[in-house]
Amino acid sequence: MRRAGDLQVIIGTTADEMGAFYGGPHLVFSRIRRLPFGARIASGFQQLVGRKAFEDGTAEFADLLAAHAADVYRYRVHELHPSNPFGPCHCLELPLLFGDDNAWRDAAMVRPLSRADIRALGSETRCRWGTFAHTGDPGWPRYLPGSSTIHPIP
Repeated sequence: MRRAGDLQVIIGTTADEMGAFYGGPHLVFSRIRRLPFGARIASGFQQLVGRKAFEDGTAEFADLLAAHAADVYRYRVHELHPSNPFGPCHCLELPLLFGDDNAWRDAAMVRPLSRADIRALGSETRCRWGTFAHTGDPGWPRYLPGSSTIHPIP
């Protein structure tokens, strides 16, 4: 890779990428959760797959870009509401960034939040990403190779 000093990159994951795939009413994992220690086994598998499929590659790519002088800003999306069964699942940043109130009204990953709640939670995210689009800096610390600097959303 050549020097990447002219690049500004926002890259991130959610805290539980596989939550919507394995955490909800999944046929196999629902049965496993009913076994003694089944919830821990299912959760462990879910976290392992999420780490291998999303987190590890994201970290490696961020490290590579940052090592070659790119301005890298990492984020991690956390739970929006404690009673949502999917938790901080894959694509959870999308309602915080895109679409209008109607675009997400039936999305299971944001229940039981109201349209106003989603709008309010996304306000800072949209502002920071808009600032990034204009300036190349979202207003949180830059990521350095091997760093644990990851901006929490929300």
